[in-house]
Amino acid sequence: MSEAEKLKAEGNTLYAKKDYASAIVKYTKAIAVDDKNAILYSNRSACQRFLKRYTSDSATELDPTYAKAWGRVGDVSNILGEYTRSVAAYKKALGCLPTENLSPAEAKQKAQYEEGMKLSQDVLDRPPIEVLEVNPRAQQINKTAGDKPPWIVAQEMMPDLLRNEVVDTVVCLTSRV
Repeated sequence: MSEAEKLKAEGNTLYAKKDYASAIVKYTKAIAVDDKNAILYSNRSACQRFLKRYTSDSATELDPTYAKAWGRVGDVSNILGEYTRSVAAYKKALGCLPTENLSPAEAKQKAQYEEGMKLSQDVLDRPPIEVLEVNPRAQQINKTAGDKPPWIVAQEMMPDLLRNEVVDTVVCLTSRV
């Protein structure tokens, strides 16, 4: 067993015990020994997600066919409210899985990726103002802004601004968050 494999196994044991911070240390040391191993980056990313440290590791760059890495990109993107990126990542994850004769683990992954993609797509299918209301970044702005988020305040101000000719054009919210 190579040094990197040994460190990965130790990291896996710590991960199973939910000692994510210690597992990160092991995976990081393993990456120092074998920096071309996408699984090590993906495992470290999984630990960081549990610690609410959302990072972009290089697992998908090292191995663009690694479904778990794409699934983790989808998970983190969803958590961060980056729903378009989340849907794209889940699609890539699903594209990396076999189309038939899936193992039980692959079938479980497929179900998870389909569910994650559906949740993200459901948010994207909402009217833009509703997307803002569920977006975690927008919710953070709301917490610091007071009772109403800035986009609601702007919506409420628009009739007065138009009536007083402060603005002469109404800009509709058409882009997705």
